Parts: sequence; structure tokens; C-alpha cells
Amino acid sequence: MDGAPRATAGRRLPAGPGVYLLAGVAVGAIYAALNTVFDRWDRSRHAVAGVFSLHSFVDQVLPIVTGALLGLAVFLWQARSRAADREAMRAEELATRLRSIEREQAVWLVTSAALHDVLNPLHALGLLLDELGEIPEGDAARERLVERARVQVERVRTSIGSMRQLADAARREPVPFALGDLIRDVVGAHEARARGQGVTVTTRFEDVRVRADPMHVRIVVDAVFTNALDALRGRGGRVDLELRAAPEGAILRVSDDGAGIDPELRARIFEPLATTKSAGLGLGLSIARALTRAMQGELEIVEREGFVTTFQVRLPRELDA
Repeated sequence: MDGAPRATAGRRLPAGPGVYLLAGVAVGAIYAALNTVFDRWDRSRHAVAGVFSLHSFVDQVLPIVTGALLGLAVFLWQARSRAADREAMRAEELATRLRSIEREQAVWLVTSAALHDVLNPLHALGLLLDELGEIPEGDAARERLVERARVQVERVRTSIGSMRQLADAARREPVPFALGDLIRDVVGAHEARARGQGVTVTTRFEDVRVRADPMHVRIVVDAVFTNALDALRGRGGRVDLELRAAPEGAILRVSDDGAGIDPELRARIFEPLATTKSAGLGLGLSIARALTRAMQGELEIVEREGFVTTFQVRLPRELDA
């Protein structure tokens, strides 16, 4: 858990309605006693026997009742204030627990995906080793198989490394950094793929600084951007990235003009294993949303004119810290 909830500072007043009720009665009784003294002094000079009984009731009983009601009202007000403080503390605690759960969920999802990626190259390695045993040394085919085996080993190292990096990132505190620079790095890493697919990538970035975990943000941006490239596989098209500052935080929109998302899948696009791709487990977007929410942000699908699909990432700005 990120931290324990803080107690709300304030004056501590006695608990229980009896204390407030007695205090109100005492104040009312003092008033009634003083008023009676003055009434007797006034009656000795201007006696009006017909209204004396009603006058006495109003002057002696009503102040006591009013004081009691006021004391009870103060108690109820304080009780409501204390209840509101307790609810605020409970809400803060639940929010902290939710962020922790989102982060843990993302770690488990990344672990599952990495294990899945490790199993495939391990299986391929086993088949390659079987083939190597049947080829004599010095044969060119043997060298090609050795090179293919090295590629599979590198895939295993990459998958295990991603788990290690995520585990290290989960222990770090959020830091301020320029979001545009990180996005440019992610886009640059996929430049060759975009060019090979015939995809045009356009960017419009405002100077926005966020307070978050750079490793988690990189995973989120990479997942959303590669999802847009996947949508344009085999057809080409355009991907547009727009970054701007808004009152609610830093807003990144990644849009593409691909075929779009099937309406049945759209409602559960962020659920684990929700995918129509022939390869992959459908964990990328669910991991991205879990990490974004763990950083007190949000990932969602929005409408944007001129594009078929737009994913919007909202992250807390440095000013919001």
C-alpha cells in the first residue's frame, strides 16, 4: 500500500448526546432564572394576573427546551462532521488500495505474457537442438541453425528482462519528466516497422511534464502505439499522436484510420485475453490500463474526427502533484 491514510485534524469535542443536552439545559436554566427575577420585579409594579401564567411558561419553560434543542443540534452537527471525516479517510484508504491492486494486477499480467513468450522460443530451441544433433559439424546448415538458436535465446532474455524491469519500476516513486521526449523514443523504436508497413506517423506535442513512473508510462505508450500499428498491418494508413496539457492532466491521443474495433470486442477491449489477433494473448491493453490507473490516470477509447479508432491516455501533470 502506498501509504497510510492521514487523520483529519480538528477540535476534539466530548462524545455522546448527553453532554450537549445537559449543556443546553444549563444555559437555558440560567436564562430562565434571570428572566424570573426580572419578571417578579416587573410584576410588583405592573401586575397583570390574566397573562401571568402564559408569561411564566414562555419565560421559564421555553428557554430550557430551546437550549436543549440547540445542544442536540450541535451534537448532530458534530456527529455528521465526524462521519464525513471517517468516510473521507475510508475513501482515501480504498483509493490507495485500488492503486496497489491495479499495479499488482499489471505485474501479474506482464508475468503471464512474458512466460507465454518464453515458452515459444524454448520449444523452438528444443526442436533446433534435435536438428543440430543430426547435422555434422562444418555443415553450413548447422551454422544457420546455431544462429536461429541464438535468436530464440535472445527472445527469452528479453522476456525475462521485461519482468525484471517492471518489478524494479514497481518499487520506485513517481518522478517528474517530459512526456513528449518519452513518446518520441517509443515512436522512434518502431520507425522501421511503421515504414515497412507503409504507415505515416504524425505527431503534435505540447511541452507537458507529468509525475509518474517512466517505465510504466513507456509500457503504456508502447502498448497503445503498437496496437495502432497492428490495426494497419497489411493495409497501410496513418497514425497520429497528439499530446496536450489539460486541467485534468496530460492528455495523449493515439489515433489510426484502420478498420476499427468490432462492436462486440469494443465493450471488453481492456479485459485480459480479449483479442481477435492470431498471435498474442490480448494482454497489452489490459496491462496498459492497469498501469495507467495505478498512476492515478486513465486509459479509454474516445471519438476523434477524421480517425476510426482513438485511444486516450490521461496522466497526472507535475503541477497536480
